[in-house]
Amino acid sequence: MLGDPAYTWSLSACDSNLSGSVGTYCGQTETFYEDDTGDNTDDVLYIITATQVQNGLPVYIYHSGTVDFLTNPFSPGTRIIVYGDSNFGSAGVTGKNNGNCYANYNYPFPDFSLGVFVIQANKTCVEPIAGPVTLTATTELATPTWKYKNGVPWEVKYAVKYKITQKWTIYLQ
Repeated sequence: MLGDPAYTWSLSACDSNLSGSVGTYCGQTETFYEDDTGDNTDDVLYIITATQVQNGLPVYIYHSGTVDFLTNPFSPGTRIIVYGDSNFGSAGVTGKNNGNCYANYNYPFPDFSLGVFVIQANKTCVEPIAGPVTLTATTELATPTWKYKNGVPWEVKYAVKYKITQKWTIYLQ
């Protein structure tokens, strides 16, 4: 058994504004991905979001940005598990890429030895409220094309070859 799925998460424990930090976690997400393409030349991209409907409008309470795990090192048939601890909201910060709507990490000047970089979400997170939350995880295999500035990687664009989306609901109370 890999874990115990939970439909109900604690609203007060999940609100990063109440806990005072994006580093205080209230739950864990875990998704599986199996690449049977036999093509190990593409990057593995991952995006996970959490949205709610507040005042009749969809809003983000979490957005990972585009996580690039670089070239897929796994042989066909290997199950890849992507997991992470989570909480939601703004952590008391305003504007785009605030709180749990993540900013650039190791980008646009990637240190490829770190094995990952994140392209900012460019979204604004709001505080979670009691009620349902839709989590959406998207995994893609994509060919990166880099633009260089003064011989240094500066910007990447992707040609997506394969894409799979997983969606589920939790309830904050």
